Amino acid sequence: MSQEFKVGDKVVYEDAYTGDTKYGLITSMTGGDAIIRAITQEEAGSSPKQLPKLRIACRFDKDPDTGTPICGYHRKPLTQLALHGDPNPPGLGHLSAWICPESNKPVYEAEGF
Repeated sequence: MSQEFKVGDKVVYEDAYTGDTKYGLITSMTGGDAIIRAITQEEAGSSPKQLPKLRIACRFDKDPDTGTPICGYHRKPLTQLALHGDPNPPGLGHLSAWICPESNKPVYEAEGF
């Protein structure tokens, strides 16, 4: 990270869920983790520090009720992708690729590895 952050810094960031621009005040820090209290744009002033964009942790999961493959972070159904153009039958050594509809990131599932 190119900027250093400390308690008392006013920051601007993108909300990971809504994509909205938000403003905050760092109230405590532990290592690289910060606790941020929401503030208004006016309270943040003319030059709040820009927090880095969050990396979304998409992962393969299954809906507990239906067994449908879902993104474990966004809880949305995944779309299966073809690997090398051929179907890979389920079972030991099976690898399947999916795409998360929210982030457009690939998600992989491996059985028996």
